[in-house]
Amino acid sequence: MGLAESLQLIAEILLVNSDGKKALEYSQRAVHVSEQADRAHPNNLRVSKELAADYETEANILGGNFNLANLGDSSAALALRRKQMEIAERVVAILPGDIAARRQVAVALTGLGDQLQLDGQRREALPYARQALKILEDLAGASESTKTLEDLDATYSRVMTLDTGNGDYQDAAAIDRRALEVSKKLNLIDPKNTKAKLGLSVDYANVADTASATGAKGRSCLGHQSAIDMVNELVKLSRITVNFAAFRPQ
Repeated sequence: MGLAESLQLIAEILLVNSDGKKALEYSQRAVHVSEQADRAHPNNLRVSKELAADYETEANILGGNFNLANLGDSSAALALRRKQMEIAERVVAILPGDIAARRQVAVALTGLGDQLQLDGQRREALPYARQALKILEDLAGASESTKTLEDLDATYSRVMTLDTGNGDYQDAAAIDRRALEVSKKLNLIDPKNTKAKLGLSVDYANVADTASATGAKGRSCLGHQSAIDMVNELVKLSRITVNFAAFRPQ
């Protein structure tokens, strides 16, 4: 599968450099290689995982993932994300207790939800985001690794965004409170991690916003103040880092 991996990597580099058409060419070649291997070895887990990754890359090129430029073909991207989902489910059927395999199902579900949201189908996107959330909550309950908690926090944010877009502020507020608890755990794991602190400040701000939308003004004020305190702490840490670098012996 080395050829498919290499082709996919080239496609991702080209996409980052805004050459979507060329990226698509390499991505489609990667998919072609992986599909051939999958037909020859349908139960080979390495082949299945590579094929799922190749489908995801091509879908990102065609339809986007919120962060990168894309070719604006949402319907083609959605079809690829469904294929990615099928492969991820096949792998987890073979390895039902495998954490990585279950996480990949959550990744595929998230991709489906994101694609529908990008296409303006927020209500259709929500069930997929909730399914991903359930998997990640189960994984976090079994093992609170940093990676699992970060994925969980990001998925809470997705569900909250969809809830607020659909006008369900009560559920969005409940989701934000659960996300805040996850952010607090991440900060306890590594109190010096600036990424975790930034995530905590965002979750405090989200709690404040949804609390305000539901009429909980007291909680909203506390959330905004906590967010401000976290941002001030980040600014303080950045100044310390800059000063330390300035006086470091060369």
